[in-house]
Amino acid sequence: MWVALVAGCGQDPQEGTAGGSAGSSAGASSGSSSASTGPACPSSCDDGIACTVDACEGGTCVHTPDDGACGDGAVCDPVAGGCKGGPCETCEPQNECDMVACVDDQCVHNESCGPDLVCCNEMCVNPGCDDGDPCTDDSCGGPGVGCVHEPASGEACDDGNPCTENDTCQAGVCQAGTPKNCDDGNPCTADTCDPQQGCVHMPLDGPPCDDGDACTMGDACVQGVCTPGGNVACNDGNSCTKDQCDPQQGCVFPPDDGIPCDDGNVCTVGDTCSNGTCGGTAMTCDDNNPCTADSCDPQQGCVNTPQNGLACDDGDACTQSDTCQNGTCQGGSPVDCDDGNVCTADSCDPQQG
Repeated sequence: MWVALVAGCGQDPQEGTAGGSAGSSAGASSGSSSASTGPACPSSCDDGIACTVDACEGGTCVHTPDDGACGDGAVCDPVAGGCKGGPCETCEPQNECDMVACVDDQCVHNESCGPDLVCCNEMCVNPGCDDGDPCTDDSCGGPGVGCVHEPASGEACDDGNPCTENDTCQAGVCQAGTPKNCDDGNPCTADTCDPQQGCVHMPLDGPPCDDGDACTMGDACVQGVCTPGGNVACNDGNSCTKDQCDPQQGCVFPPDDGIPCDDGNVCTVGDTCSNGTCGGTAMTCDDNNPCTADSCDPQQGCVNTPQNGLACDDGDACTQSDTCQNGTCQGGSPVDCDDGNVCTADSCDPQQG
């Protein structure tokens, strides 16, 4: 028999009384008459365990296990806090997927692997028996078979080589796709691919390149960077334009209107720029000599060419039928001033005639 003793009772001993309520009433009835006989039990000796018989013996609480209070095959175990054994004592999982439980003293077996796994062939596996290999079709073959991984073709995969891309599965094996294009678009690097590192871009020195600036010339690679050699000279030789350079277009020559210029033609005067062109007004070459042909030569300027035989006026009223001779007006025959009057002295004045 299993007996638990609790010391320190403060009332007279009550022998043969079972249960908390019985001990409490006994102590209360004998407290005054036996105060000098020794310590008594507490008002209640109930240990809270349903399968023990609680009593006060000699001033000490005694808790006696009662197997009859338990079901078939079970015994009262005060240390365990109650009945132990019976049908639920032997409830053990039958496999990895068995979530066994004791319900009404009966073992209940349910197949479950929780929210993240599934049961295949009495084993908890990831959903679909996924083996992490994209080149297999994974499924559960059922009891006695377990997970099945069939070779697959056509699925995208990674062969582990960074120098290939678009790798695909062929009969369960990841096959290399096309070589990776490592061209970085920089003419100042040597582009290669290393199976361990992937694309490698080695800086170059010396090769010609284009830095993308239309205003530079002689560009060349320096430590992998395209570096300009010098500036483009933008000069169209036209004094009526502004010589400029645009990084996108290159040389541009917008008009520079209104400024004085020289159009190179001596037959124009007051030359100024207009719409990017130098021009002036025509020079007057008239020398007021009727015996010259007046013109202007762009190289020499005014040209007055002597004329012969043209009618002219030499300015002498006493000559008539004047004509040009080598650019000079020569007088013709004298004017006949005879008025037929013997009573007048006939003469000719060069101004009056």
